Amino acid sequence: NPVNVPMFVYSIVKTITQKEKEIIKEAYKKLTEIELDLIELDLGYSEKKEADFIKKSLNNWQKIKKDLLEIVKNVKENKNTKIEKNGKNYYG
Repeated sequence: NPVNVPMFVYSIVKTITQKEKEIIKEAYKKLTEIELDLIELDLGYSEKKEADFIKKSLNNWQKIKKDLLEIVKNVKENKNTKIEKNGKNYYG
C-alpha cells in the first residue's frame, strides 16, 4: 500500500519543473547509494571505512542539500501559481 502523502505535496509536485524533478531523482539516487554504503559498512565494519564513509556522506549531503534548498526556494516563490487543468482526472 502506498504511504499517505500530505495533500499539500500534490500541489508542490505540480509546480516543480522537469529540471527540478531530475535534480530530485538524482538526489534520491545519491541518498540510496549512501544507504547502501552504510549497510555495507555495518556488515564489514572498520574504523577507517567508517571515517571514509562519514567524509564521503557529508560531501554528498552538502551538494544534495544545496540543490534541494534551491527547489524549496522555487516552490515557495511559485506556491500561488495557478495550475492549468487538462480536464482529465484519475479517481482510481
